Amino acid sequence: MLKAKIVNLRIGKSLDGLVEALSHYYYSSEQEKGFEIFEYDKSSLKAKFVKKVIYSELVVDPYGDESEVETIRFEECVFSIFSHDDCFFLVVYNPPRTLKSLISSLSDAIRTGVYVRTIEVDISGFLSALGESAELEVDSIDRLQAKKIVVNESSRADIVFTSAKNAFEDAVSFLKNKEFFIGKVRIQLHTGYRRGRMEVSSSASFGCSEKIFDEVLNFFLLYLRTQDW
Repeated sequence: MLKAKIVNLRIGKSLDGLVEALSHYYYSSEQEKGFEIFEYDKSSLKAKFVKKVIYSELVVDPYGDESEVETIRFEECVFSIFSHDDCFFLVVYNPPRTLKSLISSLSDAIRTGVYVRTIEVDISGFLSALGESAELEVDSIDRLQAKKIVVNESSRADIVFTSAKNAFEDAVSFLKNKEFFIGKVRIQLHTGYRRGRMEVSSSASFGCSEKIFDEVLNFFLLYLRTQDW
């Protein structure tokens, strides 16, 4: 399963300016971090960020002598940037735990501030839009995490629903008039003859089968473009 994380990006450059800046900020033995652009067009780019990281470890031999051992690793992060009105969507593929190093290096490369805002996805709205998609067809919603369910004045609860057909409808039926927030959802779907699974979280992270990844990413971005930022 391929995974991706999407955030809102604001920078003081056009996409063309960004491409030029990243092209000149490439990896070298002196700089030990940099970017490699794979492809770009008038509305997007795809690139890789590489950083050399040295890990030091203190090793004690059987005689009690201590020595420091260094291990060198090259951390890589593949990402895309898509234009959207006066800002961008940053899509990081198989993202690391934190985007701090990537964002900091983007700022260094373009020599201006990079402002990142996390995206909160309305999963119920996402499901509604998915149901109207001409390219992706939903076979079932088999898992849903309902959060912030009011139990009483002092308690809230999270419930995970599993279903053979539609966990969203089952959650609405079970919770009746109670309001709830959808944290995550798992969907079985297909496009043409290719079938796969998609998992989406309210934090704009998703994972899906490799064979339908491009279609899912395109739909996700299309949905985000309809939202107010």
